[in-house]
Amino acid sequence: MKNCSLIFLLSTMLWSCSNDQVPKKEELLKNIYRYEQTLLSDTTGNINIAATNEAIKYYSAFAYYYPDDSLAPEYLYRKACLLRSMGKYTEAIKILMEVENNYQTYKNLDVCVFTIADIYENLLYDTTNARKYYMRVLHNYPNSKLSDDIKVILQNLGKSPEELWKQIIHKDSINKNT
Repeated sequence: MKNCSLIFLLSTMLWSCSNDQVPKKEELLKNIYRYEQTLLSDTTGNINIAATNEAIKYYSAFAYYYPDDSLAPEYLYRKACLLRSMGKYTEAIKILMEVENNYQTYKNLDVCVFTIADIYENLLYDTTNARKYYMRVLHNYPNSKLSDDIKVILQNLGKSPEELWKQIIHKDSINKNT
């Protein structure tokens, strides 16, 4: 995984060095749109690795060259989602943390932190860190539309399917008796 990150970083650096000037925002946006359309139009159900890598490259370039643009945190979030879909969970978490730390006015910070928690819970099976980031959403973003869902998740975090099933059956039997 570190080799993939290094290759990506080097290719991004080479790409940026081969262009002596800052890429035009309009060109980056055009390429982002093109690769997003390619990804959205794919009906195979498989990840289009080439288009995904290109989208990631342009998301990265946009955020690097235009960090103060309101689209920068959104593109970093989308980059993290693509990394997640490729199984690059720790890289996705790193990008999401970058968004939370560097873009305090981004309207979807709660979603970024929730996504970190979800990756820990459902993909890395790390309930300790999942709980930490779910709690961070509740604490840092108390008006989040995700708050109610997070409270339910926290009540059930770490329970086996069997435990959840017993809990449902128990609640159902209580409801029938009342």
